[in-house]
Amino acid sequence: MMKIEWDESYVVGVELFDEHHKKLLGLINELHSAIGLGEDKAKLEYFLSSFLDYAFYHFALEEHFMKEVSYADYESHKKEHDRFVSKIHDFHSVLKDGSPDILKGLSEYILNWWNDHILVTDKKYTSFFKGKTICFTFS
Repeated sequence: MMKIEWDESYVVGVELFDEHHKKLLGLINELHSAIGLGEDKAKLEYFLSSFLDYAFYHFALEEHFMKEVSYADYESHKKEHDRFVSKIHDFHSVLKDGSPDILKGLSEYILNWWNDHILVTDKKYTSFFKGKTICFTFS
């Protein structure tokens, strides 16, 4: 798996989310590198857990902001996040059980998700969020 380079096509126009996406891309690249180097299962689990933890954090903030600004496509967007997290949990469980055969499928899944979710789904909110201020008030 080749390293995915950040470029302007990934910019969604919300600075915080663009920074999150850069971090997620870095974690994806670390995971793919670990897979390519044949790292041991413990390291692969660590990289996958780190990626999943950060994705969960990002999704929670993105969804919170969507609700705050009444983003019309919120439910559909959240379902995509939920499906992704569930699928990554499935990969993680299989990896924990000792099956490294899933690594190629994991790499392909994450790459496809990255391109579909960032370049299509997240791009849908670019114009809607333009000019809106992010204010996170958790209760």
